[in-house]
Amino acid sequence: MPTRQRNPCTTLGCAELTSGGHCPTCAVQAEQQRGTAADRGYDSAHRNRFRRTVSRPGIARAVSAFAVGTHNELLAAGGHARYWRQRSRAAEWRLVRHP
Repeated sequence: MPTRQRNPCTTLGCAELTSGGHCPTCAVQAEQQRGTAADRGYDSAHRNRFRRTVSRPGIARAVSAFAVGTHNELLAAGGHARYWRQRSRAAEWRLVRHP
């Protein structure tokens, strides 16, 4: 199988060939310059907004696991049927704007 074409590092002025993105040296430098999550704006206000959003009923259901188990276990428990019933009902949902 042919190998992937190597391209120059994405850092301006670096000509080292890499399989994608930064070369190892520039990747370390970029990570050091990136800053912490708080430096990038992910502070307590962001965490609070995220928690409020996820705690909304529709959002919480969308991001939580529907069922856990192997394919055969879920078939035996009727999990797939229950999942597809809910999916087909959700297909009829419509978003409306409240004044």
